[in-house]
Amino acid sequence: MKSPDITRSKMIPEHVPKHLLAAIDWYGMTELGSDPFVELAKLHDGEPIIFVGSNVRNSHGSWLITREADIRTIVMDTDHFTSENISGFDQVIEGFNNKLIPTEIDPPDHAAYRTFMAPYFSPSRINGLDQIMRDRVRDIIAQVGLKGKCEFMSEATYYMAIAPWCEIMGMRYDEADQWIRFPVQILQYTSDRPKLMAEMIESAKSLYLERKDTNMAGLIAHFINTPSGGQIPSEASAIGFIIFMLIAGVDTVGGTLGFAMKRLAEDQKLRAHLTKGKDDVSIFVEEVLRRHAVVSTNRYVKKDVSIAGVQMRCGDNIILPMSLANSDPKAFERPLELDLARKRGRIMTFGAGIHTCIGSRLARAVIGIAVEEWLAAIPNFRIDSEKPLIARVGDVIALTSLPLQYEPI
Repeated sequence: MKSPDITRSKMIPEHVPKHLLAAIDWYGMTELGSDPFVELAKLHDGEPIIFVGSNVRNSHGSWLITREADIRTIVMDTDHFTSENISGFDQVIEGFNNKLIPTEIDPPDHAAYRTFMAPYFSPSRINGLDQIMRDRVRDIIAQVGLKGKCEFMSEATYYMAIAPWCEIMGMRYDEADQWIRFPVQILQYTSDRPKLMAEMIESAKSLYLERKDTNMAGLIAHFINTPSGGQIPSEASAIGFIIFMLIAGVDTVGGTLGFAMKRLAEDQKLRAHLTKGKDDVSIFVEEVLRRHAVVSTNRYVKKDVSIAGVQMRCGDNIILPMSLANSDPKAFERPLELDLARKRGRIMTFGAGIHTCIGSRLARAVIGIAVEEWLAAIPNFRIDSEKPLIARVGDVIALTSLPLQYEPI
């Protein structure tokens, strides 16, 4: 299907009611403190759907959906909404026309990619990575533990997150710095973002050429060299796949783990409780994933449609914050409380429908192992109160820093 025409004008579309216009820069929200979820949840007090004007992500403005039911409806509806071009790369890099596979692929084509990737994220595959994940986490803890303090976001969390990613993708862990900076810096929407995106595209091309016609290990090489529908993927498709693999998973898992460690640093009783066993940790991880859902995805309207009484036109962009879905009081009681006794619900952290995150099992494993190993080695730690904590909001919500202090080990 041809992508719907997308309005490039910075003018507010005529069909947007004035009372739904909001003075919110979703991709510039860096002044919401260390727990932006509390401030963002206040959007539930207003209209269920609002319109935010021109922003660094979408020059034409976007609908912002604040209710869990509407977000779930949209991600499940592939008749009226498309995932094509949702990365926004085409708005930043002139002439960029590679689809980021599989996130920018609609059904029915999406199913083949999902099936191809599934073995790499199966329960047996993730269980088989347990020792590797633990060893990497222990190495990192040993490095930062000697100092009695660390900047958890820059020194620990992303290195913990990328270890199993390297194994799955077939990348070298000793090159982790290169692969971490792409998702973390690009998703921060810094001024040098276009330069970083261009550099990442070149890295993707190099990876393609390096792995083409080889039997190298890992998901990336396997995709490049495996026929689909009788044909080897084109260079454009392969590069689109590689680019998505370079930005998917590391920043989201690392960001979530950052919030998990912040909660633990602030709550001695919670730390003591979680040392009792893995079951307690898994419950904690699930509640952190709900309470601190870091991802916002988006869609484009491909057929005129009405959602919650709001008329949307073909080409409109829609921001879908999973943080707002999981903090909706109509979906969860006391949604801003971190409650380990909470009855399990259908969290939207990993999305829903055909684009549900295929790496959700890996994310849970990484965060759980990191928490277990950290508490085993450093059961008591605190946040350096002299340093302000700030979080960024956008495609991925994450702390920009988390300075921790503890007795040297």
